[in-house]
Amino acid sequence: GAQAAPAFHVGEEIGVVVGVVPREELTGSPTLGNDLLEVALGRESDADTILIPYVEAIVPEIRLAQKLLLIDPPEGLLGIKQPKRTER
Repeated sequence: GAQAAPAFHVGEEIGVVVGVVPREELTGSPTLGNDLLEVALGRESDADTILIPYVEAIVPEIRLAQKLLLIDPPEGLLGIKQPKRTER
């Protein structure tokens, strides 16, 4: 059956950025597409990960001093988990 999407709330920490997938890796072009942020949903080594497009509409604010990215994800984005990898 279908899994329910996780429930997140405004202002809640959802995870930790653990990597970036460069647009060139996805499209073969430095000018086509957008980078993706790989975010672990938790701090455990086996935490599920999601990919968040690094675009202003979804990542409208970056607070470097606090090491925070504020996101406004479209409905369903946070429920799309990536397959597990053996290494990060």
